[in-house]
Amino acid sequence: MLPRLSRTAAPLSTARIRGFYDWIGRRHDWAERYEGQAKARALQALDLAADQRVLDVGAGTGLEHRAIVRAIGRGGSAVAVDLSPVMLCLVRQRTGSPVANADARRLPFTDGAFDRVFCGYVLDLLPEGDLARTMEEFARVTTPGGRIALVSMTQGRSPVSRLVVGAWKALYRANPIWCGGCRPLDLSSLARGLGLRVEMSERIEQLGFPSEVLVIRI
Repeated sequence: MLPRLSRTAAPLSTARIRGFYDWIGRRHDWAERYEGQAKARALQALDLAADQRVLDVGAGTGLEHRAIVRAIGRGGSAVAVDLSPVMLCLVRQRTGSPVANADARRLPFTDGAFDRVFCGYVLDLLPEGDLARTMEEFARVTTPGGRIALVSMTQGRSPVSRLVVGAWKALYRANPIWCGGCRPLDLSSLARGLGLRVEMSERIEQLGFPSEVLVIRI
């Protein structure tokens, strides 16, 4: 059954996020219908290559992680992180990769441990006060010269996407869990405000759902 609904518009707690994504499990593949193009563009811009060390934060059902594993080959190393044990089981089933049940805000890895970091639709779940330290955490675990690719829901620009975002915000105000906890962000402004080097910022609209793809060079 669906987890008990919140009566506030505050961001979901860690426990609520874990519970929701444990509940939705493999059905979250359906989100590819409006998120898939942006995530594919982010992976392309990440410039994955053989033998790289890659961290996938918020790996979800493992579809993107499977693409990462194929791109880096047997000589590479790909680690998937997620709050949801159900999602981590799906990642293991689909890729056989090592996984870590961890919070994006406190990654259990040493400085510069990865050549690439990928994070799709996680930052838009977090409270405003946690966004800066989470992006700094991604930068911390990325080696100098490495890249970080981020994807999140963003503000609409076309008439259709503005309608979609307007309806989304109304649902979020009524109950964030109806939106999976996600709300629109401006990733490029966040990154530049932290002094991070933005290499690419693109907006992609799929079925009226607007996403921002941001690539940071460390």
